[in-house]
Amino acid sequence: MSELWNLPVAVQRTCHSCFVAIPNRLGRVFRGKGSGIVALRIEWNDFATGKPRTAFVGWSGAIAGQSGFTATYVGSGAIVASGDDVLEIPQALASSLGFRGTVNVLCSVAAAPLARRIEVQPVSVDDWEVNI
Repeated sequence: MSELWNLPVAVQRTCHSCFVAIPNRLGRVFRGKGSGIVALRIEWNDFATGKPRTAFVGWSGAIAGQSGFTATYVGSGAIVASGDDVLEIPQALASSLGFRGTVNVLCSVAAAPLARRIEVQPVSVDDWEVNI
């Protein structure tokens, strides 16, 4: 199993991407692992049920507090300063994951093989617009 990091979550309110920003100390570690997008596995306890949840997110090189976006801690409204030791998540992603209140996540590098081929099949006529 890869190393785990316990990080508080901050929501990027003005971010228009689907990638997370990580603390500088982790950025230095991940940059040495090759180029491109790094897949991260995050784990937390669901706010509503208390049950463990897992999701996979992508990191493309952004460092928390240096992205130029305004971010606030989930549930507290505190503004994130440059260099804060947090995992910044875009608001739409945080909302879809059900983050409410104060959230800490366990973060690790996800080991996944490189996809050689993908297949996409539309379910309805409307899906053909995405496929083309």
